[in-house]
Amino acid sequence: MSTSNASPGPPAAWQQAVGQRLAEALARSRSAHAPAHDRPAGAADQPWVSRWQVAPRSSTRSMAELARRQARDPAGRARAQSLFERCLRHYREQLRPLDRQDDAGVALACLLAACIQAQSLQAVTLPRWRAVHDWLEAWVADDLDWDGAPIEQRQDFFERMACLAVAIGEWTVQASRQGEPAIRTAQALARGSLKAELGLSIEQLADGLSGVMAPAGAGTDPSWGEAELPKAPTTRAPGDLL
Repeated sequence: MSTSNASPGPPAAWQQAVGQRLAEALARSRSAHAPAHDRPAGAADQPWVSRWQVAPRSSTRSMAELARRQARDPAGRARAQSLFERCLRHYREQLRPLDRQDDAGVALACLLAACIQAQSLQAVTLPRWRAVHDWLEAWVADDLDWDGAPIEQRQDFFERMACLAVAIGEWTVQASRQGEPAIRTAQALARGSLKAELGLSIEQLADGLSGVMAPAGAGTDPSWGEAELPKAPTTRAPGDLL
């Protein structure tokens, strides 16, 4: 059995389009008014949804693809895939248990907020998560044809955003309790995932959303409950992200 670290190919066309639109929106939103749309935000304490809804599936294909980037050998990839599958279950069961459809827009907002959390160690509170979602609805969603994308690409996109949001979010929580080496590892996971999945830098994201996510208070616990993830390692072999 081969133990080569074959890298997965680039994200699907839909996901690449999201990354490109995000980059444009992040650059423009600092100096322009938000586009007008006819979907007023609901009350802050009510569940919110995006237009990017897709039927859930039982396949773990996208988790296997993510795992290929995380480890150089079959055993390591199997462990990474199991971890990502647990993260996806945690997202569905703990973060969005009322959703009947998978909501890719809300999951993307969660991932972007979690990446900023890793960089700043500030909590991803529900209001901050909601603020990123509302920004996406105003700046990004109208310019992308969600219904026209192949359903497999829509399902892949949701799954990748959701599981990475939990992995990065919970990793940051654990790392904040373990010290600087673990924090740097969590930040590397956030930075690498953001670049690989959406083609963005963490600086690009933090600068573009600086007026969206109000400070949550340093030291606030950013965890959404027990994800039962292993402790973040303080050392990594070259090529390993987890």
